[in-house]
Amino acid sequence: MKKVTTVIIMLLCTVAIFAAKPRDISGLLTLKGELKQTYQSYPKGEPLIVSQVVEAYDDGTTRGYIQYIINIGHIQYGLTPKEFSRYVTLAPAESDTEFWQQVYLNERIYEYFFKKGYRNNLRQEANEECRKYLEQIDTFLCKDDFVNSYVQNIFAKIITGIKDSKRHEALNVRVVQALDPEAYMLTNGSMIVSTGMLALLDSDEELAAIMSNELAHYVMDDPIDNIRRSISRNNRSHFWGAFLTGFAEGMLDSGYYYDDLGSTAVGTVAAVGAVSVLLSAKAIDFLGLSYNEKQDVTADRIACDWLAFKQMKPEALSSALSKITWFYVARGTRDKLARYESAERLRARIKQLPQPEKELKSRAYLRAMTDIVSSNALGSLEEKQYKAAIELAQKNIDNKFPSDHDYVVLVKAKMALDNTAEVNDECMALLEKAKVLGGNVANLDINKQEILLLLRMNKQLQAAHALEEYLSLLDMRLKEGGDEAWTKEETTWAQQLLAKINRI
Repeated sequence: MKKVTTVIIMLLCTVAIFAAKPRDISGLLTLKGELKQTYQSYPKGEPLIVSQVVEAYDDGTTRGYIQYIINIGHIQYGLTPKEFSRYVTLAPAESDTEFWQQVYLNERIYEYFFKKGYRNNLRQEANEECRKYLEQIDTFLCKDDFVNSYVQNIFAKIITGIKDSKRHEALNVRVVQALDPEAYMLTNGSMIVSTGMLALLDSDEELAAIMSNELAHYVMDDPIDNIRRSISRNNRSHFWGAFLTGFAEGMLDSGYYYDDLGSTAVGTVAAVGAVSVLLSAKAIDFLGLSYNEKQDVTADRIACDWLAFKQMKPEALSSALSKITWFYVARGTRDKLARYESAERLRARIKQLPQPEKELKSRAYLRAMTDIVSSNALGSLEEKQYKAAIELAQKNIDNKFPSDHDYVVLVKAKMALDNTAEVNDECMALLEKAKVLGGNVANLDINKQEILLLLRMNKQLQAAHALEEYLSLLDMRLKEGGDEAWTKEETTWAQQLLAKINRI
């Protein structure tokens, strides 16, 4: 009996000793700082190093508490969060890693994870939902490798230095074809950026600002926190089961064809109705991306600090958000915005941010996004958003990066909105500019639009000559191996129209 008692005492001692050993939370840190005021025998201004955040235990207890480990000279001290705030001032970050380590400390993220835990089960469930969601999003990914690479380069620049040994998500970015300006970061580390956002913005710094803002929400773990607080597991499971099944059954597989030697000149624009379902307010809410005012304010501040640290303009965030606000207001949408709640709330955020002294534009960015702008102009045209189509096509023209397709979109939209002699003459001049830009490469859409415009202007003889030329080009297209079904359909249309004109 005495022997058994001795063994039990030894085991209890072992547990007590084990429990007393601090548990690492942050990993090793090397953040420089100094004392705000006298601590122990050290004077105000004494240099120090913040080396770690740990979960510490009192002897004989199993309930831990958080401690910030600082080194002064060669002596180590443990401070409570309250003591840390009272005594320690951090020096300006000197590297990307130090910047984000300071964010973790200043925003008390380690304390948040200490109190709430990493919620690994919830995180795993949410990430699985994100995976299924991304399977649908991937149907509408931008196919332009240059644009994807351009966006990836900006994304890679803003995620440098983020290290959290407890979170294993692989950070990545996807460009999705959608007309509305959207950007958000999922719990699994995937950032979604729409072509609508790329077309709306005018500089690398604005895009970096939007990305940095979403990254800040991710670092703060806002999506997981929102899911935990507001959406039960059963509700999430029911929603995603119904949502993804219904989406897959109702998805439209269509694109907008733009004639250019049998190829899609500007690129395929996704079925707008289908992709808008994926970006809807309901889907965004269940992904935990409907942020409250406090979360937005914190993310805005972190994003602006990060931009300044990276030697970019912090005012790029207010510039980008102002353009997003303008986009929705111009389209008559002020409330129930998927990512931003309302235009009024956007304006309230903007007022708290640094304001640009002049419009932020980057020639390199505008040049890189010309095809995206053209593609979204075409998408807006097909959706009969004529004013939006004009704005986008005109953007490329004003920036001196026009294509013949931009002029054709402009003509189609203007013809849809007005029928006056002045507008018709303007449209004919725009088509002439399109022909010059097209050069020796036949763009049959120019020819067809010219025919329709000539008929509108009651110039039947000229329209008949234009139809004969169009038929000749179609025949050439067919011999060169162009899209046979489309070419035959257009040939039938042109022949019937020519016959009708000849009877008049």
